[in-house]
Amino acid sequence: MFPLPDPDNRDNQTASDSSRKRPSEASQETSSSTKRHRPHYPSTIPSRFWDNLSKVALTRNALRELDRRQEKRQIASPSADQERPRVSRLTRSTRRSLARQEYRTQSADQLLGQFSPACLKEIRRFSSHGGPDLSDLIGVCFPGSCCPAPPQAVDDMSSSQTSHVARKRSVWKSRPSPYSSRSTRRTTLTSARTKSTGPYDRAFQQHLIDHHVLPDGYEYPNGQLPPEPENMAEIRQALARRRASLSPSRFTDEDFRRFKRQQRTAQGETEVVSDVVPIIEGAQDRRNVARDNAFRNLEHLTDDTLVPGNPDLYYGARPEQLNPGIRSALSGQIVPTAQEELPIAPNFFLQVKGPGATADVAPRQVCYDGALGARGIQSLQSYGEAEKLYDNKAYALTCYYMAGILGIHTSHPIPPSHPGGQPGFVTTEVKQYLLTADVESFRQGAAAYRNGIDWAKSQRDEAIDRANERANQAVQADEGASQLPGPPPDVDVKQSFTSQVSATNTTADGLTGLSMPASQGLSSYEPHVFADEPSTEFPSPNALAHGHTMDSPRLLSQGKVPQAV
Repeated sequence: MFPLPDPDNRDNQTASDSSRKRPSEASQETSSSTKRHRPHYPSTIPSRFWDNLSKVALTRNALRELDRRQEKRQIASPSADQERPRVSRLTRSTRRSLARQEYRTQSADQLLGQFSPACLKEIRRFSSHGGPDLSDLIGVCFPGSCCPAPPQAVDDMSSSQTSHVARKRSVWKSRPSPYSSRSTRRTTLTSARTKSTGPYDRAFQQHLIDHHVLPDGYEYPNGQLPPEPENMAEIRQALARRRASLSPSRFTDEDFRRFKRQQRTAQGETEVVSDVVPIIEGAQDRRNVARDNAFRNLEHLTDDTLVPGNPDLYYGARPEQLNPGIRSALSGQIVPTAQEELPIAPNFFLQVKGPGATADVAPRQVCYDGALGARGIQSLQSYGEAEKLYDNKAYALTCYYMAGILGIHTSHPIPPSHPGGQPGFVTTEVKQYLLTADVESFRQGAAAYRNGIDWAKSQRDEAIDRANERANQAVQADEGASQLPGPPPDVDVKQSFTSQVSATNTTADGLTGLSMPASQGLSSYEPHVFADEPSTEFPSPNALAHGHTMDSPRLLSQGKVPQAV
């Protein structure tokens, strides 16, 4: 295992400080140092991950770490192991030394002649069933034993052990393989087996809990439950609306049977993502979605021991929607990858599991991905504010799809339990849908999924518009302050100076009418291009924003979602 570098705490501190400064100051700092150090994500689980766990579960990864530490300990102090009594395998030199010794042995007839007829009958019965199991003693000797095996017995045991191993190998090779070939197994089940036995085990979940990233259904040690988001009823109402694209005239029974065929024949995650998920999604704007990209550009959610988030699909905003200064200042919170053309500020995620995957893996990934998305939206909402926004509302959705079941969850931030502590994130289940039950169940689940994409986009666009507006106001304030002249040098020219100030103020006030650059507020006037008709009941981000003043600490919409039609 290669040595891991020390975590760079200065990046985290800089990101937190920039969120508390004025937007103009953050933009100036980021423009002076445009190149940001990307966080380091380990390729394997480091030892510090296990040292900091409050409870270590018995998992495969934990056993691997235990073996690694034992090997390291043996290399460091081999003398400590020599003091322990251990079983050693017979070597040729040991057998030669035993052959040079004299043994007083008895033949089998002489030995059996010492027993009574009843005892011999019992021995025959016992031997007819195979005799005692001596597989653990074949080919080994115990140092210091007073009864070493005779040379003839040693040779017999050695040949017996060899034949025993050969028989096991021949039986194993004669068994039919459940897979047609190694290449077929690699192409069909590699992704499912890799992720099911990867880092998302019980230790991973315990690590998230230790850092206040709570899964669905978590209960505090004192019996209390984490708070649910206050807008949960609004979210459920938004997801329950029907879609015109899923009406019986447009999504028929034959379409449903085709979906079930695709679900049944998909052999792994890749096939599910490419063949099954598009039927659930319908026609979406592909410019806002990215597939299978590890979030290596985001700052660590807990410490530097976790792998990066890696959803199968995520929806975010187009980079040109956000002010470039804000995008640079919040890069570690909202820009998932180093590819700047990919969507930013993701707040809708999908994890897909293929056949044979472990059912516990998807909820853990959902918890992790949702917290990353909720943190990014919170950073946009809190941009330009002195403190982070905690309104106990959810603005991010995370889904998983496995064996025909679609689960939808929310994630929202909660404040630290004590001043200066670490904030937390709570995962809450919205609903589960069995899409393969019947056509009506599919319509409900697919509609919830598509409505969730639209709902997440409206929340994301609103947060971006508010952040752009704050950045514009800060720039205008700085421009107006820079045009104001200094104090009058002489009392005699006070009157002329006053008229000059009046003209200057008129010019500064005129800055409020300047047009916004094309890179800002793009979501305000960019038309929707969804071929699958998005629900029109969603109020536009601008309409939601008009109900708030710039001095309001709550940046997001408080409007209720209308009834579904």
